[in-house]
Amino acid sequence: MLAGAALTGAAPAGAVPRGDERASGPVAPGVQYRYFDVAGSHGEARVHMLDVDLRDPRTSVGLLYPGKVAARAPVSALADGAGAVGGINGDFFNITETQHPGVEATGAPVGPAITGGHALKGAVPNGQRFGPAMPPGVTTEAVLGVGYDRRARLDRLTLDGWIRTKGARLPLGGLNQYALPVGSVGAFTGDWGSASRVRTTCGTDTNRGAPCSTDTHEVTVRDGRVVASADTPGTGPIARGTTVLV
Repeated sequence: MLAGAALTGAAPAGAVPRGDERASGPVAPGVQYRYFDVAGSHGEARVHMLDVDLRDPRTSVGLLYPGKVAARAPVSALADGAGAVGGINGDFFNITETQHPGVEATGAPVGPAITGGHALKGAVPNGQRFGPAMPPGVTTEAVLGVGYDRRARLDRLTLDGWIRTKGARLPLGGLNQYALPVGSVGAFTGDWGSASRVRTTCGTDTNRGAPCSTDTHEVTVRDGRVVASADTPGTGPIARGTTVLV
């Protein structure tokens, strides 16, 4: 089984207009803090911002996550654990399953994630997203990334992968995601964690609250061979070198 992900066609991120700046000052080499107020439809909002000079070799920007895709931790704890100057909550997450009673919420994020060049997960279908409506033209594949050239980018991250068998080559529909496209096959690795994989079969590409499918199957693959099979997705950690297909 082979899976891959890539950022393509990325352009450097641009600046956004600022309101009246109230405070500014350095917090670390190459990092400036500022806050300012902006007017919104429901009143004034305060914006806290860190300016990071990526041209400064003493700075770096990376992904904060709790070690597994399907896991949870406060942003403050993740930033402290990484020794980071600051951190932001950059996604929405599967933290509740009131629409599917009895199904475990995974805690996994909506969008794709790569850290240090390693693909952790793909994006769930647009209709499976938690959070407010997305702006026109935006999809769950939208990402903020920093390239090897140390330039920030706003772009889309797509999953390109397949599953090879003796008689077929099947497209890969997802990687370590809490929701998969209808009729597809998703791969789960040790990066997923120990959360139940049942949620991946609930909802549709356009309706997050649709019932969970009963037409499901799961196989565990190790060293190119199927070592376990089940009619429903399972739970528990996935050993290194093992892939679970749902």
